[in-house]
Amino acid sequence: MTKNTHQIDDNVPIPGSVSLSRERAREPVHESREYETYELADANKSEADKPWVRPTSLEAPPARPGFAQRWIRVAIRNDPDPTNTSRKFREGWKPRAASTVPSSYQAPTIAHGKWAGTIGVEGMVLCEMPTKMVEKRRKFYAGETRRVTSAIETELQAQSHPSMQITQERSSKLVREVKPMADGDS
Repeated sequence: MTKNTHQIDDNVPIPGSVSLSRERAREPVHESREYETYELADANKSEADKPWVRPTSLEAPPARPGFAQRWIRVAIRNDPDPTNTSRKFREGWKPRAASTVPSSYQAPTIAHGKWAGTIGVEGMVLCEMPTKMVEKRRKFYAGETRRVTSAIETELQAQSHPSMQITQERSSKLVREVKPMADGDS
């Protein structure tokens, strides 16, 4: 066999072609994937010891002292939702600027448009309100709930027959915690 030939199978040389193995040795066919490797020796021990928690697209930076924050819908399927936005703004919620977040936290920032410079994801903008105002709002809605509940109870008692009284049993439980999954859980 000559220098400028290689064989497809053992018996058939192709004249004028360069050996495929030599060509691959000169230039890599694909980009290096070294950046994808994860060396435990290089990994930060504190990161490796943390439990795994399912990621969410609405992760928010910690609230500033004296403020509460929540995500406010500003668009549905890329269509603006000015009704919801203006209602929430009238309640006292204001968009949180990305400049208020510590540089150590990488917040999703909207780069252009009406909400440029604010923290936002998928039609949602992170808004904040002073905690004193949040407490006043909570008390207002708690009072509204008590007033409506009392009116319903009064109406039910007025409509019930003495021989068949309406009884009510209520209970509620708010559970709002995220538990990290242990290894082996699915």
